[in-house]
Order: sequence, then C-alpha cells, then structure tokens
Amino acid sequence: MKMVFRGETEKGAGRTGKDKRLRGEDRRAELPCSKKHARGCSSLLVPRDEIKKVLIVSIGSDRGLCGGFNSNIGLAAQNFVLQNSHNYEHIGVFVFGRKVKDYLVRRKVDVIKDLTDVKKIDQAFVDMMANELMGLYLNGEYDKIYNLIHAL
Repeated sequence: MKMVFRGETEKGAGRTGKDKRLRGEDRRAELPCSKKHARGCSSLLVPRDEIKKVLIVSIGSDRGLCGGFNSNIGLAAQNFVLQNSHNYEHIGVFVFGRKVKDYLVRRKVDVIKDLTDVKKIDQAFVDMMANELMGLYLNGEYDKIYNLIHAL
C-alpha cells in the first residue's frame, strides 16, 4: 500500500512507451492556458507565480472498520506537513471523516475544516464541496491544493 499525493509520481516506476504520461506538475505543459496565454482562460487553470499557502484534502471515513486506511491517510497528511513546513508559509488540511480528523488533531496538525457524519453524498453535496474548495483557491486563501489519494 502506498500513499500518493495527486500531482506526484513515483520516480523510476518502470513506465515505458505509452505509459509515460505527463502527470501533475508536468501536465501544465499540456494545458492550453499558460502564463503567456492567460487571457480568456479560467483562473483555475493559470498557475500561480509563488506558492506560499497549501491545502491538503484528506478523505477518510467516520468509522474505524477500514484497517489501516484512516491511519495511513492521517500519517501521509502529517508527513507532508512535517516535510514541507519549511517550504510554505502555511499548510492547512481539509478533512473528510472523523477518524482522520481525530488523528490529525491529536498530532497538532492545522485542520481548517472537517466534515464528519456525512450520511449521503449526492450531487448537491459534491457541488457544495467543489465550490468551497474552488472558493478557497480563487479568493487567494490557498495557492495550491493537493488531493490526498490512496493508491494500492
């Protein structure tokens, strides 16, 4: 089991030929919006000049019947904060799930918002969360948002 942040890849993972696809940071070269051609593009697609504030979106569960899943998500978020705290002015964590929230709060990680006891995930909930995350980025509260995913 390996924790991967969206936008990061393993180096030397043995990808060859077609499998060598651009990911994360390298994908910016594929986007039609770059700093030179920013006019007419969504501000979500134009990269920021300087990245000072980073947000991590950690998705876990409310119940503990997931083996080490919640602990691994919390540990990956905590390790990212510890390893990168000198690179950024502020690193915040947006948490889904009680177990990951409890893990991070016990370890004094800055949890800016947590969503627990979510009974139903429907389109309205997804739209609300997407709008909230986009708002944090567009308002300049955070310069970059990482989505913490669980990769096997």
